[in-house]
Amino acid sequence: MESKELRMYIEGQEILLDVLEHDGHNVEAERAKLAIEKAKLAGLTSNLRQRLTRGLKLFE
Repeated sequence: MESKELRMYIEGQEILLDVLEHDGHNVEAERAKLAIEKAKLAGLTSNLRQRLTRGLKLFE
């Protein structure tokens, strides 16, 4: 899954969890899983940013 798709998936899941929580459901476990996905996305984004920065330095 690409980072943009993952970001959209996470946003959708956050909305769904908010609705379920509002309806009285316990969503703690799912929020924890979503936090892991968000951390993965942050890592992917950081890794990509580092690669791009290194690549740009090659052209200086």
